[in-house]
Amino acid sequence: MKKERGITLIALVITIIVLLILAGVSIAMLTGQNGILTQAQRASEQTDIGKEKEEIALAYNGAVLKKTQEGGGAVTADDLKDQFDSNGVKNVIASGSNPITVTFTDSGRKYEIDSNGNITQVGTGGETTTAKSLVQAFKDGDIKVGDYISYNPIATGDTGSEDKYTYESLQASNGYGNQTYSVKNDTEKVNWIVLGLSDDGNNLLITTGSPIRKEGTNNPSSDDPYFYLKGSAGYINAETELKNISKIYGNGDLADSEKTRSITIEDINKLTGFNPDEDYTNGQGEIYEYGNNITVQGNGDGTYKYSGLNEAKGTFTNNHRNSGFQYIDDSNQLKTIATTDTSTTANLTETYYYYTADTNMVSEDIYNKFFNTGDKYYWLASRAVDVYSNCASFYVRVVDGGDVGAGLLFNSDGYGLGHGYGVRPVVYLKSGITVDDVKMLGE
Repeated sequence: MKKERGITLIALVITIIVLLILAGVSIAMLTGQNGILTQAQRASEQTDIGKEKEEIALAYNGAVLKKTQEGGGAVTADDLKDQFDSNGVKNVIASGSNPITVTFTDSGRKYEIDSNGNITQVGTGGETTTAKSLVQAFKDGDIKVGDYISYNPIATGDTGSEDKYTYESLQASNGYGNQTYSVKNDTEKVNWIVLGLSDDGNNLLITTGSPIRKEGTNNPSSDDPYFYLKGSAGYINAETELKNISKIYGNGDLADSEKTRSITIEDINKLTGFNPDEDYTNGQGEIYEYGNNITVQGNGDGTYKYSGLNEAKGTFTNNHRNSGFQYIDDSNQLKTIATTDTSTTANLTETYYYYTADTNMVSEDIYNKFFNTGDKYYWLASRAVDVYSNCASFYVRVVDGGDVGAGLLFNSDGYGLGHGYGVRPVVYLKSGITVDDVKMLGE
C-alpha cells in the first residue's frame, strides 16, 4: 500500500493560532495605550503643550511688568492678549478673570492662569491637570535650595543643535593668560542645584554643585581647574569675564540664556542672611570703615594723604614714589595721580568686608554644597575696594572654603598679583517651566 503524507488539520489550526498571536502582539506594540505610535504622539503633544505654557507665562510676566510700570493693578484678559500680540503669538483667545482662560484655536487646547501665575490645562471633558510652576513650587516649599535638578546646558530641538559652546578669556582681559572654557554635550558631567529665586521672583535659579573646569581639565584630579585673574586688568574685567564664561552654560532649552551669569556676593549673602550694613562692624571709626567715602590727594613729594567722611585721615605709609597713586575711577578705568600732582583728587568708597560662614547661618547640607573645603573655592562676580593706612587695595570677592572674602589683584602703589579660583554659573530657568518639565534628582 502506498501512504500519502501531508499536514494534518490540527497542525494547520495550531499554525494559524500562533500567527494570530504574533500579529496581535505586533499590533499591540504599535497601538494601544502604551504602544509605540501612542507614545510618540504623546511626546509630540507634551512638547506642544510645554510651548503653549511657556507662551502664556511669557505673556503674563510681560503684562505684570507693564502693570508695575504703570502703577500696579491686576492683569486682565485684554492685557494678556496685548502681550500675545506683542510677542507674535497668533490664533489665541484670552477671556475671563482670575483665572484667565487662554485658548489656542489651532490646537484646541485650553488653559487657565491665576493671579499667582500658576498655569492649569483644562481637559476636553472639563477636568483639569495642574502644572505648578517651578517658582510656585519653590515658594510652597516643594523645591528647596540645594536640591539637585536635571539640566542640560546644550541647546536642542527648536532652539538649536549645537553640541559644544566655548569661551576663551584672553590675557589682555584677565591679566594672567589665555584660558579656554567649553561645555560639551557628550562629556560634560555637571551636577546642578537650586540656588533660589531671582530678585523679581520670576525665575528659579540653579548653579553648579561645584566649580566648572577649563577645557582639557574636566578630570577632577586635574592640577589646574581654576580661572586666574591678575593685576588691574583682571580687576577691571573680572565681572565681564566671569559672566562670559558662565554664559556658555545658559544655552539649554530650559534656560533664559540672556540672564545667565556668574554667582555673586549677593547670592551668598542671601544664603547666609549676612547684611554688611548691619552685621559688619570691623573698622568702625577707622579709614577702612565699611561704606566710608574717602578722598585721596597728592602732597607733591610722592606721598599721598587720605581723608574719610567719618573724619579718619592720614598719609599712606606705602611708597608710591615709583608709581604714583593708581586707582580705578567711576568709569572703570585705571587712573594715576602723578607724584608731583597736588590738585587731582581720587574718590573711593570702602566696600571691602569679610566673614566666615558656618552652620549657625545655614544648614549643614547648604554649608557642604556652598562653603565646605575641597573644591568649594570660587570667584564671586563682585569687586571690593579697601582703603587703609598703607594704601588702597582692589579685590574680587571669593568663597574660600568657609570664608567669604576677596582675592587681592592690585594696590595703589602699583603692586599686582594673580589668584586662581573656580567659576560657578547661575542659570535662570524660563518662567514658563513647571514641575512636569524637569526632573528633581537625589543625592
